[in-house]
Amino acid sequence: MQHTVDIGDRFRLACPPHYLWEVEGVTRDLEGLPHARLVRVDFPKESRMVATDTLKDKRFFEAVDDTARAAANSGIAPLRRLFSAFRFAN
Repeated sequence: MQHTVDIGDRFRLACPPHYLWEVEGVTRDLEGLPHARLVRVDFPKESRMVATDTLKDKRFFEAVDDTARAAANSGIAPLRRLFSAFRFAN
């Protein structure tokens, strides 16, 4: 099954605490499975790597609607995407 996750996409934990996470980068693990590097929106020093299949599984995460994403893209997200693309490319 193909799951598309893009830099800047936001997800909320399905169970408490309902932290909001933003995709900072997308990469593949050693087996070639796509993973997303997530940064907690309210505490950017906290990050984690999650399989994209897990992000799309409603038991674990809920996607935040495009309205919230559009608002986020007007701020720091474009710069974060630029630096993430550079970091993951090297």
